[in-house]
Amino acid sequence: VARALERYHDDKGHYPPLVHRRDGKDLYSWRVMLLPYLGPDAEALHRKLALDKPWHDPANLGHLRKMPVALAHPDNPDVLAFALLTGPG
Repeated sequence: VARALERYHDDKGHYPPLVHRRDGKDLYSWRVMLLPYLGPDAEALHRKLALDKPWHDPANLGHLRKMPVALAHPDNPDVLAFALLTGPG
């Protein structure tokens, strides 16, 4: 995950953001933005997601089970293990 974050930063000039809709509601987290940098399977998953819909939309929910193991908690693969702190500075 750390290497993927650095590759994303090298490519975009910043770390992956939380993505919001125009009305300010969350669409999806930085984890979705990081998928293309986690390997071919994760990149393929990223291409399948409806990025104009929130992560919990029926169009995306079925794909959540396919999230890369790298993002899962080591003791519970059904839980995403990482948080990314953001903000000024």
